[in-house]
Amino acid sequence: MSEIIFIHIPKTGGTTINSAMNGTYWQTKPGYNYRHILSDKSSNSGDIFLSKNQNKYKNEKIFMMLRHPVDRLVSEYYFINNRNEFTNLIKTKPKTFEEYVKSSQTQNYVTNFLKGNRMYSTVRPTGEDLKSIIDAIESLPIHVGIFEQFSESLVYFTKYIGIEWKKDIPIKRMTIRRPKIENLSKELIELIEKNNSLDLK
Repeated sequence: MSEIIFIHIPKTGGTTINSAMNGTYWQTKPGYNYRHILSDKSSNSGDIFLSKNQNKYKNEKIFMMLRHPVDRLVSEYYFINNRNEFTNLIKTKPKTFEEYVKSSQTQNYVTNFLKGNRMYSTVRPTGEDLKSIIDAIESLPIHVGIFEQFSESLVYFTKYIGIEWKKDIPIKRMTIRRPKIENLSKELIELIEKNNSLDLK
């Protein structure tokens, strides 16, 4: 019998999803069925994307949500910029959003997370890492929703994963004080996309 595994990529609505699917006020503790960030700030999702583990996970129902890198990065920075437990992991602590974007430790965060690395690791993901992720998504398969199409993604997860959602789902951890994407300069958006080209793919 298959089990449901939710991969919660930070700042993709995952706390809302995890709480809703478990009927809890807040997110549950990371484990086999809930892949997120552990106490040492590393991800526990990496083993899913190892080719040697294909048979281990082939009967599981695995899903996750993705978000456009520009929007996700804005949400992430304005969520963590006053939280030292996160910003202290970056060698040169960014004072502005642009400095955050330029830091090599923040780039291609999603790819690094899915490979199981620590938040803001100095070990940077590669094209081969991305290929192994895409191979796992296609072959297991891993069902992928899109944050910008949140409601439609929940319907998709019901169809392919079998999760029944309540009519009203409380939104958790929304980053309210943040600039709108349309207020970012064209140059900054292009820089974000360039520095996060793996995530963009």
